Amino acid sequence: MQEEFEILIENYKNGDTVSFGKFFELNKVFVLGICAKYCKEKDTASDWCMEIFEKLMTDIKRFKIENYRSWLYVYSKNYCLMALKKTPETKKIDDFMENRLSFHPYDNDEKENMFVSLETNLELLNDEQKVCVKLFYLEKKSYQEISTLLKYDLNKVKSFIQNGKRNLLIKMKQENENE
Repeated sequence: MQEEFEILIENYKNGDTVSFGKFFELNKVFVLGICAKYCKEKDTASDWCMEIFEKLMTDIKRFKIENYRSWLYVYSKNYCLMALKKTPETKKIDDFMENRLSFHPYDNDEKENMFVSLETNLELLNDEQKVCVKLFYLEKKSYQEISTLLKYDLNKVKSFIQNGKRNLLIKMKQENENE
């Protein structure tokens, strides 16, 4: 399979657009599965899949790829994570987390429900994500302060916060769907 991918992409890089179509046909279910993992809405996952392949048409020419399946997985996953960052729900959680210290329990029912959900689901994160998210959003520590305090590499701290926020969003969405 790897050799077939290599041949198709080399042909595409040399101007054969039909080869990219074949590459798409061989990988669309794989990429759609990745998109569905990050986005539970079928239509959005399909849109993301198509957007990934549209983006690949230009990006794939720039890369020297040794393992196409692994590379395509990471490329697709990164696209999905970036798309999740842009959703209104993520913005809502960011705003809520940023304003957490000024929260008043009697502001309105929506904020109170979100606060309870946030607190509950925050406890479900793995320890590294949980502590980094709490320090960053609740105690307003900088990445560098968290890195120094916990003796984690700065990039690890950023990753724990980003992944923790994403996992928190996923857990909160699942909770809403189950209600």
